[in-house]
Amino acid sequence: MTRYLYELQSSPVFLFLGCMIIATAAEWIAGHVLERIGHGKWWDYSNKKWNMDGYICLQYSVLWGILGVLALKFGNILGLTLLHLAPNGVMHITLWILFGVLVVDAIGSYAVLRHITKKMPRIAAMNDQIDAVIIDEAPAKEFVAANEGLTILPGNWVEEQYCAAVNEGNTELLNAINTALNELMDDGTVDEIIAKYISAE
Repeated sequence: MTRYLYELQSSPVFLFLGCMIIATAAEWIAGHVLERIGHGKWWDYSNKKWNMDGYICLQYSVLWGILGVLALKFGNILGLTLLHLAPNGVMHITLWILFGVLVVDAIGSYAVLRHITKKMPRIAAMNDQIDAVIIDEAPAKEFVAANEGLTILPGNWVEEQYCAAVNEGNTELLNAINTALNELMDDGTVDEIIAKYISAE
């Protein structure tokens, strides 16, 4: 950003907007690339206001803009000052150390991506060994969205009942759970949850 936003350093407002736009675009692109490689989101802003695809949101875009301004306004000056103050030998050693950290970080990131890719292989690449899988609707939709060629069959193939288990004899906790469930059913909260998250099918 130093190279492309150098001319904006005299205008803090435009410098802030430039840093925010570049950092936000980089975050959005990186999020999509990492999800495509690892078949999963590395971060998710879906629960935050003014987000896009869960990868970027206004809150963090503003933060990137502020950090960018601070880095370009003060970070560059501090770095150049230290560069001129440090002896050549120390600076060379420091640069080699930083380069080594960068290489280790790159190797580590590649290893993590490779590990995730192995742990979460595409279903389409499983040599046609699986014809069908029965899972809950929510994760099924995620698999279908992330893997081409998959589909959700119509109808309910398995119906399950859920329960909360308590230790035998713990009537106090059991009564508290039953009371809370009854209240949620009586005031319509359960019906609202079902209407919002569970299809009529």
